[in-house]
Amino acid sequence: IMDGNSSEIGYVQQPFLGGGFSPTLQVMDRKGDEEPIATIKANAVCCIAGLFCDHTFEIEDASGQNIGKIVKTKPSDLGELATELTSDADVFAIEFSKDLEPSRKASLFGALHLIDYMFFENEGEVNLDIANGQLSFKCCDCYCCGCVCPCTCACGGGGDGEGGGGEE
Repeated sequence: IMDGNSSEIGYVQQPFLGGGFSPTLQVMDRKGDEEPIATIKANAVCCIAGLFCDHTFEIEDASGQNIGKIVKTKPSDLGELATELTSDADVFAIEFSKDLEPSRKASLFGALHLIDYMFFENEGEVNLDIANGQLSFKCCDCYCCGCVCPCTCACGGGGDGEGGGGEE
């Protein structure tokens, strides 16, 4: 994360094994620092994302005190749901102490963008293959030790039992 003068003010990293079954990110001050200035941890186990619920990420300082949260809010009406399904638009809220240093606030905003990219970029992704009669929909992501695996529902398809689907 850079300031207006292209000087590094912080960066975000995943801890070893990514927090286990709950996504965790560490916000660092500058390269070379050993201790994170903040730790962001999802209030979720294994399953993250999904269109129909809020997703909260708690922010704690180095001493373990809660200093804020990042919330990806669920769509509040059909218009917001349609927007999320047809675009990459998401609605986030971020809360932190107003007396937090500006560079740390900037680092937390950078972490918010990373969370959006890691967990919500392809939320609700739909693939429709009319030629082969197949439809798939991404329900959520399964998370384990820093790895994100999409969980999809699919229906339709060849039905010929050979699994290839192409001409020989």
